[in-house]
Amino acid sequence: MTPRFSACGKRSADYKQNSCHDPDSSGHWCPSMPPARAALGCEVTRTRLEPLRIREEKRSINRAQLTYKVVMYIRSASLLAALFLWNSPIPAAPNCPVPAYAAKTSGQMAEWYEKYVNPFKAIAGKTDGPLTNDQIEALKEGMDAFHHNVVGDPLFLEALVQQIAVSHARSPNFKGLDSSAAERIYKPGSGPNLDFSAMCIETRSTQSPDDSFAITLFGVNNSNCQHAGLRGLVFTESLINGGTSGECRPDYVSYKKLIFPVNLGTNTITFLCVKATNGCSR
Repeated sequence: MTPRFSACGKRSADYKQNSCHDPDSSGHWCPSMPPARAALGCEVTRTRLEPLRIREEKRSINRAQLTYKVVMYIRSASLLAALFLWNSPIPAAPNCPVPAYAAKTSGQMAEWYEKYVNPFKAIAGKTDGPLTNDQIEALKEGMDAFHHNVVGDPLFLEALVQQIAVSHARSPNFKGLDSSAAERIYKPGSGPNLDFSAMCIETRSTQSPDDSFAITLFGVNNSNCQHAGLRGLVFTESLINGGTSGECRPDYVSYKKLIFPVNLGTNTITFLCVKATNGCSR
């Protein structure tokens, strides 16, 4: 009699543990049928399971391909972001304040000084302390005269710009430059005497950090502001009230002894110098 074999147990679960080529847990060969029929049954089982195996392999390959695409997309996006940040202008808030202008036909001298003058002087460390109206008026007259010289002569600040350029010739930028540093650099022998308390000097960033510097006049009256629309012969650009196409604002008007009008400037004029070999790029 042809020997028979014991049963293999449950179909799907036991198949993985006890294949048609391995003994089951009892040491017998499966399935429980003659060897010829057992071989045929195993072949049929393999044939039925083969598409499942192929499908699972395809799914694994698809998952691997998707993971690879996601990783490469993230790397490409990071690289593009880095290149964009490297080549884009770097915005930087100016150190010199930007007074919030409010239209006003008249005002007190002390109010004008605190809003349009003192914040700039504080940046340069040149605050004047409490001032009387007469002292504020005298300060205002000196600033008006200085502003008139600057906007009236396109070369008035040329010596200052050249000396700053020479002092930073070996540096890729103007890092560390401010009003106090500029005052230490400047030697008036080759240029006019300058009132550094009437200017706010700072570095700015255009294409790279601190690659430019700006000189800002503050408390500029409307008359002087109207003559400052051009960049002159020295600087890269000039800005009125922070913009290349900015408009001059009207003056505050304070009355001395309630009778005599005193015009108080509310404008800022900024001269921008972008670093170049021999001064400012143009």
